[in-house]
Order: sequence, then structure tokens, then C-alpha cells
Amino acid sequence: MQFAQATQYNFNPAKSCPTCDPKKDTVTVPDISFFVGMQQIDSLVETLLGNEKIEGICKMLLKDKCAELAKVLEREIGTVMSVFKTGPFVTVTVDQLLFSGYVSPLVTKLADRVINISNKLIGTNFTLVDPAPFTVALNPENGTTDTLYTVDSGKLDYSRAGYMLSFNNMTNASLPSQGNKLPSQWWPGAETPSCNGNALMLEGTNGDFFKSFIEKTERLPIYIDDICRTAELQFEEEVTVKGIQGYRFVLPADQFDYSLTENCGFCNPNTLSKYGAYDRPVNSTCLPSGLLDISGCQN
Repeated sequence: MQFAQATQYNFNPAKSCPTCDPKKDTVTVPDISFFVGMQQIDSLVETLLGNEKIEGICKMLLKDKCAELAKVLEREIGTVMSVFKTGPFVTVTVDQLLFSGYVSPLVTKLADRVINISNKLIGTNFTLVDPAPFTVALNPENGTTDTLYTVDSGKLDYSRAGYMLSFNNMTNASLPSQGNKLPSQWWPGAETPSCNGNALMLEGTNGDFFKSFIEKTERLPIYIDDICRTAELQFEEEVTVKGIQGYRFVLPADQFDYSLTENCGFCNPNTLSKYGAYDRPVNSTCLPSGLLDISGCQN
């Protein structure tokens, strides 16, 4: 059995906020592209100062002033950040944040400034930054669909009705599963010698429905495409919704506890923490427990 999903979000003033305008109302949020851009700029500066050929050209053109290049770049970065009010937070319209997208001044102003300085002072030929990859929008694919899911019909085993078997893409905008496993590019840490392959497991339904006669003691597997992984739900309490009694299942904390061996695959060896984070040491491949690095599967 196969199916695809598409979700369409529309602003309804009558049910939301009659006086609001998504294209005019603004919010201040952490600027995702700031952190990505700073990493790119840091890499560019290290490339400039660590390249023997560029260093030779620099000494030939600037002579004793070449040693000042790092200070010049550092000063310019600080100046431009101040002038253009570039920082870890950005103020954008609600529409830009959710749908149309925005590009941080860090990319459009600061990065280009660093490149221009390098090109003029020491004759490099770096091209200006393409802002497209740095466009931030929480829901740029509103109303679209790319993934076609194949699920178990439950004909042979009712308890597995709706369980994910595989998924494929229809527009090449995403990666297909590798049979009954998630794409290895999403969780490369799962295939390292010291780890199991649990992170690549494709199991459970997509959460739209579950089998009948669920017991409180059961752990319900569920594939959550927003975070690109399978997780297990655990019973929390009995509830009554509009007169109908039911069980509430939630994600337990152990699903994001990276001290547990079964979660080792969610530590990404391709995104080492250069400075460490919270309780994690320098060059740790794991985020602090409770967080999840989805940079390998989500833009």
C-alpha cells in the first residue's frame, strides 16, 4: 500500500488574529544563517591565512604589512557586523520566517566584504557568496509533496498495519530510503565500527493511526519525517477528549539520551563540535542530550 502527504498552511485572520498581517508583522528569532555564515567566513579566513601560495603573494604585494592582514580582516568583520547590525538574532516578517524566506545580512554584507578585501589586497579571485543556499524559511515547501511511502497493509499481521516499509522521492528533492533502512547520509555515525545501526532503522507508522487494543505497557514505534528518524512512544496517562477515553503516549527522554548505546548513531562524526557544547567536550560528535542534529537530512 502506498500514499503521499501534502500539508497546506494558510493564514486565516478570523481564526487567528484579525489585526495581524504576516507581511508586515515582525519577530526576532535566532538567525540560523548567521551561524552557518560565520562558519563559512571562519573557513575562508583560515584558507587565506593558511595557503602558502596566497601567503607568498601577500608578502610580495604587502611586504611587512602582510602580517597585518589577519587584524584587518578581524577589524573589518567587527565593523561590518556593527554597521549592518549583524548578530545571532535577526528581525524579519512572519511571512519571511515561515514561507518566503530571508537571507541574513551576515551573508549579503559581511561575507562579501571579506572577499572583496582579499581580492583587492592580495589579488585572489574569490567569487561573491551565492545567497541562495543561505536562504532561511521554516516552511519553503508549503503545499508540496515529494515523498511516496510504502506501508504494510496489515493483511498478514494486523499489528503491523501502516508500518513503514520504504519510501521514495518523486521530484528528487529528497533522498529515498535504502530498502527498509533510512538513508545512510542522514546518520553516518550509525555505520561507524563502534556503533550499532539503530539510527537507520525504519519502523512503525507515521503516527496517523495505530493498531487496535493497545496496551499501556507497549512502546509504540513511529517514524517522524520532520526529524528523520524512528522513535518510540511511551504511555503517559489516560485522557478523555470530547467524551472519548483514550491513552496518551509521549516521546520519553531516553529517545534523546546520547549516553545510551542504542542512540550512538545520532551523534554525527561529520559535524564535530569545534568548541564543545554544554556538557560535551571539544570535538564531540554528540549534541547535549535532548537535542538532535538533523543537518544531515533537513535544510
